[in-house]
Amino acid sequence: MSLTPVQRLTIVALRDSGLNVSNIADRVGVTRRTVYAWLKRFDDEGNVERHPPHPRQRATTAEQDNDIVAAHSLASFTPTRVTATLHNVSMETVRRRLRAAGIYCRRPAKKPSLTQAHRDERISFALEYYNFDWENEVVIFSDEKTFRSDRDGRKILWRRNNERYHEANVLPNRSSGRISIGFWGWMSSMGPGEICEIHGRMNAEEYLDVLKNVLVPTVKVAYPDMRRVYFAQDNCSFHQAHIVRNWLAMQDYIMLINWPSKSPDLNPIENLWGQIILNWDPSDIRNIENLRETVMTSWEHFRGRDLCWNMVRGMKNRLRDVLDANGGYTKY
Repeated sequence: MSLTPVQRLTIVALRDSGLNVSNIADRVGVTRRTVYAWLKRFDDEGNVERHPPHPRQRATTAEQDNDIVAAHSLASFTPTRVTATLHNVSMETVRRRLRAAGIYCRRPAKKPSLTQAHRDERISFALEYYNFDWENEVVIFSDEKTFRSDRDGRKILWRRNNERYHEANVLPNRSSGRISIGFWGWMSSMGPGEICEIHGRMNAEEYLDVLKNVLVPTVKVAYPDMRRVYFAQDNCSFHQAHIVRNWLAMQDYIMLINWPSKSPDLNPIENLWGQIILNWDPSDIRNIENLRETVMTSWEHFRGRDLCWNMVRGMKNRLRDVLDANGGYTKY
């Protein structure tokens, strides 16, 4: 129990007035052990002042501190448990040393793996379309997305601020989840377009059917007077099938944008998918019907809002970031 200076002096004064330890303890409201301790302090040292606290001995040396920081700078996914065991200290000691060095616990960004060929392709695309009129031309951004009822186990890493998209801090994408359902959809600067469910793994024939019976009629409803639209799709195998490319080539009003491989960060619809996921709690989705309804409701939620317009208007910023990153990862 921490006593005030007045309480400590009162203990000494009450003893001097003839009270015994039990009476002093009752009067001051402390234990007899506390009374004994402060009377002994007074008899030994002639005062009842608190001793200054002893400085805490550091658990690590300066050399160990440098080793801890270096280990997590070189391998940001290293668990603090491993580093703590190596240096025979607690995990909290490791975390304190890392925070002191400006390295913090964060969730990793997930991005596709990029080869040098992918980087070169992204740079070429950014240069070709940097001055494209994204705001005034009609650009249809399309994509497939699989939604899952539960998310991957959350992995963490230790990194410095503003280093989220450094290659060493990025976790490659992988698939998981119990309940899942696939969708194809399109959006433009006007907002979400149409979304349709995909049953199983899509092939070229099924994709062509979606283009003919979902994309074309819904785009014509959205843009009845438009003589030309630009169409963006990624480079997955069934998008590049001959029957798909031949059909697109025969549509005079559809201008196909040659999208670079491994570049979901350049497609604004990826951010729309992300916003949809943010709108629900996976623990509330117990069956595929719940998941389907949640996706459709979230898609409709973004109609009449500025989200898609702002994302398309920011295309030039995305391309600039690709060039600044020398074809590497961007924040999108």
